[in-house]
Amino acid sequence: MKHSKEVTTRTPATAVPANGRTIEVWTRHTPDEAHREHPCVGRIRRLERDGYADRVVVREWDRTVFLGEPVEPRKRLARRRVADFREWARVTSARLPEFDREATVGTGRMGPEHEAQYLPPIVVAVYEDGVLTNVVPHVRGGHTVAVSEWLGRVEEGRRASEPVVVC
Repeated sequence: MKHSKEVTTRTPATAVPANGRTIEVWTRHTPDEAHREHPCVGRIRRLERDGYADRVVVREWDRTVFLGEPVEPRKRLARRRVADFREWARVTSARLPEFDREATVGTGRMGPEHEAQYLPPIVVAVYEDGVLTNVVPHVRGGHTVAVSEWLGRVEEGRRASEPVVVC
């Protein structure tokens, strides 16, 4: 597999490359973690160096995303990805409980109130030739697949030099 430069971006490129395996990582930071990366991100970046993925893209999202029409491109992309993740879950009979929490936010000094979707601290999306094939964390058949569990499975498969299929 061809290695590409690691990318961390706050301004989105909307399309996922249509060739090879892309791992897109969405993270959010709380104010006390502003300069720290989620512990799993380093392990995910290693998957690119080890040849499991052609590219790893790390994107940052806010604590919430508006359910209305956001103006900022980064927020529009986050909202679009949440919709893609939900569609993936529907098609694959998985559940994404991390995306079940909505609230009315923005009252008081925060501006006019609006409906928002809370976003999890980390989500990993795997694309094969531009097609979304996995979203982690998810629940299927009563079993929760956490990001760390998924990473462990992939790393074990890489060490064993066997194909890894993780759903």
